[in-house]
Amino acid sequence: MSARARRAVLAWLVAASGAAGCAHGPGARSADRVIHVRTLVGLRQVPPAVTDAGALAGERRADPPSAGSGGAAEVEGRQDLVEAELLQADGGPARLRLSWLRPSGQRERIAELPVELAQALAREVAGGSDLRPLLEPALLDAWLPEGATQIDDGGACTVEGPSGGERPTARPWIPSTEASQPGAWALALEVRTLPRYGRAWSAVLGHRGTQIETSSDELILSRFPSTRATLLLLERDLAVIGTCASAGPYLTADRVPLDLRAGAARLLTERAASLLDQGKLEAARTALDHAERFAPSLPRFFFQQARALAREGADRTATLAALERAIEAEPTLYRMEARVAADFEPLRSDPAFVALTLPRPLPATNRAGTPPPTAPPVEVPPDETQPDPAPDAIEEEAPIELPPPAG
Repeated sequence: MSARARRAVLAWLVAASGAAGCAHGPGARSADRVIHVRTLVGLRQVPPAVTDAGALAGERRADPPSAGSGGAAEVEGRQDLVEAELLQADGGPARLRLSWLRPSGQRERIAELPVELAQALAREVAGGSDLRPLLEPALLDAWLPEGATQIDDGGACTVEGPSGGERPTARPWIPSTEASQPGAWALALEVRTLPRYGRAWSAVLGHRGTQIETSSDELILSRFPSTRATLLLLERDLAVIGTCASAGPYLTADRVPLDLRAGAARLLTERAASLLDQGKLEAARTALDHAERFAPSLPRFFFQQARALAREGADRTATLAALERAIEAEPTLYRMEARVAADFEPLRSDPAFVALTLPRPLPATNRAGTPPPTAPPVEVPPDETQPDPAPDAIEEEAPIELPPPAG
């Protein structure tokens, strides 16, 4: 821990102890609580890169790339969040750490803060305080990684969930920098009744574009069983949902990131699949072209792309290349679907298509889903008590001995 970080922690502890007056206030009950609380504290803009990926609201590459650009366009980079996480359970020592929070939901540890600070924060949170206001700017400045700036978490969850009654929420438009398609995408946080989940909060991504001819215009990105939830952050490519729950000794608050770019690719891919099933090839191609601007890595996108190319009668090399990318990711599923899909009828007799979609034997696995261990071959020692086996053939030079004639 650097000298600056140590001084910031000590200053915070001195200020907190002076404000509390003594250590036996409401916060002294932290040992009776099970605390797992997360809050946003920082944001870093990843440097821009040269890519074809599109922004959610305007699809960054609105115009064709300039000549000589190689089909690429300079776009803004992604955004990474910094999250503070406070944990305490079973009366043990509290822990406070900072982590990167990626749009995909992946967390990467940055630092573990001193246990004295974590213990003091746990007492305050157990007494009813929100974690984010307790993390003062001077304290965060000493611990945030280079390039990250402080952000406000947006406060505690305020919208009641399924157990507290529904409150309809407006669909906020996702911020756009492109005037060509203002307000094309929207995100809503709604309570829905779903077959497998019952009544639960759902983050719903919707598209209101007029260039795609389909009735399907929304996709559920995630579901939250929490009793309270709220939309804390909404950017062009990233949103964060805050969820809260408190029952008995348990106190939890989570931050769930939503990768809006990946969600847009999924939604448009599903539209393309539906349109191809309906025989609307031109509209399906439009949906796939829009999805491609988000640089999707979905195997389902490549399979739908291969379907459209095959139906258009495009070059077989391009069709097989798209199909191969889908099969590489999920071999069993897309080999089977390609063999039965009517879109690939013109390629049925193509040797390359036959070889690509030919069923492969599945590797043997045990109940744990791992291949069973192969036992090394056992060498059997020769049995010296048995006579040597008779030769299979008689050498040409060996004389043949006949028995003497009788009497």
